[in-house]
Amino acid sequence: RPAAATSSSSGGPSTAPALRPPPTAPPAHTGGARPPRHVAAYDPSVPRTGRWTAEEIAFRDELIGHFLEGNLPLGSGTKLSDFLPGLLKSKQSRLAKKMKNAKLSTKFFRPRLGRIPTASDASRLASLESSFLSSVSDPLERAELSFHMSREWRGHLASPCPPPGG
Repeated sequence: RPAAATSSSSGGPSTAPALRPPPTAPPAHTGGARPPRHVAAYDPSVPRTGRWTAEEIAFRDELIGHFLEGNLPLGSGTKLSDFLPGLLKSKQSRLAKKMKNAKLSTKFFRPRLGRIPTASDASRLASLESSFLSSVSDPLERAELSFHMSREWRGHLASPCPPPGG
C-alpha cells in the first residue's frame, strides 16, 4: 500500500501508514464466529404484510362467513373492510390484494344473533384462531398479535350492540 503524505511539525512532508480497511476475518475473541447479520426487529405498530398462511386464510374465511351471517358481537353497520384489517392487524391493501373481487368496503354488518350460534361453531372459530396464531413464526409477533386480537374482541364486546333485528 502507498503511504499517505502528511505534514510534520517541521513543516515538511512525512509519510505515515495509510488506514487499512477492517479485517475480513472475524476477530479472534469471537471464537471465529462471524457477527450476526442485521435482522429487522418486529415492530408492533406496523400492520402485518407479506404472504398469507393457510391458517390465516382459513381463520379469515370463517370470520367473513360469521360476519355476513350477522353472527358476531359487532355493532350494526361495521364495515368488513374495517373489521378484518383491525382484527387481523393487517394492511387493508393486503386484504384487497388477496380478495380482489370480494368488494370488502361494500359489506356491512347486520346483526342477526350477534354471537356465534352454536358451541361447535365457537369451538371451530377458536381452533382456527389458535392455528393462525401458531402459524406466526416470530414469538414476539405471535404474542403481540394474540394480545391485539383479544383487545379487539374486548372492544367489540364492550361496545353497545342493538338487539338482533333492531
